[in-house]
Amino acid sequence: MRRGADTPGYSPFYVAYAHVMREAWASGRDWVELGRRNPTFKRRYGLQPRVLRAYLAEVAEVAEVAEVAPDADVAPDA
Repeated sequence: MRRGADTPGYSPFYVAYAHVMREAWASGRDWVELGRRNPTFKRRYGLQPRVLRAYLAEVAEVAEVAEVAPDADVAPDA
């Protein structure tokens, strides 16, 4: 692929990754969450997968919880 004068010779993804890792190291983080995608990139750099859970709810259910406990930081258990 030929790059034009207006196309950078680097990947913005790698620049963002470098900044995230630098900040994580500087702040003493034990681990960094890099999302669910791009497993090839992660394996290439020795990163290890962790279980990432997602919890979904109907919008109406969330609205009902907000009405019952409007000042709560965490929704009460159902």
